[in-house]
Amino acid sequence: MIIDRKTIIELEEGKINNKILATLKSYFYENLKKSKYDEADNYYYNKENILNKNRILSGSANNIILSNYARYITELNVGYFMGKEISYNVEGKSIQEIIDLYRKNTIVDIDKKNAKNMSKYGKCYEITYLNENSEIKTKALSPKDAMLFYDESLDETPVAGMYIADLGNTGTQKNGYKIYIYTANKIISFKADNEFKTPESIDISDNTLGILTMLEIKNNDECIGDFENVKTLIDAYNKVVSNDIDNIEEFIDSILLIYGDTGLTQEQMKLLRETRGLELDKDARAEYLTKVLDETGISIVLERIRKDIHKFSFTPDMSDEQFSGNSSGVAIQYKLLPFELLAQTKESQYKEALKKRFEIYSKYAYIAKNIAIVPVEEVEIVFKRALPKNDSETAQMITQLQGMVANKTLISNLSFIQDPNEEEELIQEQEKQRNKKLEESII
Repeated sequence: MIIDRKTIIELEEGKINNKILATLKSYFYENLKKSKYDEADNYYYNKENILNKNRILSGSANNIILSNYARYITELNVGYFMGKEISYNVEGKSIQEIIDLYRKNTIVDIDKKNAKNMSKYGKCYEITYLNENSEIKTKALSPKDAMLFYDESLDETPVAGMYIADLGNTGTQKNGYKIYIYTANKIISFKADNEFKTPESIDISDNTLGILTMLEIKNNDECIGDFENVKTLIDAYNKVVSNDIDNIEEFIDSILLIYGDTGLTQEQMKLLRETRGLELDKDARAEYLTKVLDETGISIVLERIRKDIHKFSFTPDMSDEQFSGNSSGVAIQYKLLPFELLAQTKESQYKEALKKRFEIYSKYAYIAKNIAIVPVEEVEIVFKRALPKNDSETAQMITQLQGMVANKTLISNLSFIQDPNEEEELIQEQEKQRNKKLEESII
């Protein structure tokens, strides 16, 4: 969202009035696309449009069967894309202080929350700030509660971020909102009522880090969620299944047609429902009024919809026979190709945000601990996919490539190695100990 410089200056100077609040409100709700995000939540939490399904006749079977494909798609994407910890390497320099700060802030969990928000909503936000003890903290934010403002230049440089916290209710009375505005120079916070009016408790402080610390991370250039394009297919699948169960239930409770004068009393009809048997005169007959259930046709339709859901969400069907233990690695990789391409798109977007996050933490380490700033251009960021690996096969490959590829590169391919740099140091230390023992044995 584009914001003019004048508004930023007024915010930094504390000139917050109803006019400014109205501007912020219009920016926020125009950007928010609340209906889109609420709809994404409905699908993720299994409250799909099918919940509005109603049969015309009162008393008819009206089952609601929900297959939670939306959550399946999101969880599989998050697990594959962010299932393993991201590693950071800088040639010839130590970044252990920054890694320790990441671990203290459980940055792995924040990355997973970000990945889930990206998958559900098409984008996410995160804010890094200093708490009351001047300790650096990072928080994952939903796009339902945050947004980023850009300047009017062709570069569209981020110049401010806004986070809105709903203060909840006291009984039936809403408590309004707490609004935070972040710029490179200032951090502004204040309260507003339910109508985004009457600002109060305005607080303005200097941004110690001197850089904008709110980040926007897109799932893709179009900000499309992972199941956004298959919502109609999910609806169709659930409707077919639900209607099929309706038909089966109605088949069980079929109408009994009785021809002739049977003279059955209400008591006899009750007994008929209990015993499922009926004795008639020779001139009378009875039969059920039913419709033919085309289970084969329904199965074909369901299979077609199911395949389309996986196809157009680029998500593999893990029940596919080609994912069995007997499948070749090439066959599995071929099945995963669309999934991998999707993950690479996410990775390219996320990597840019990680560089900015690293810059923020490096600036903090310099201010708080006088540790030299590491240029973000020198940082190598490595993502690892969460897939079962054949370490025996990898070990054979490493043996064959000895002397042709750097040891650090080779051992980084082993699934049980978390930090190649640390592992190389351990190997060197182990070699020193071995040589020392060898020298002592000779003496």
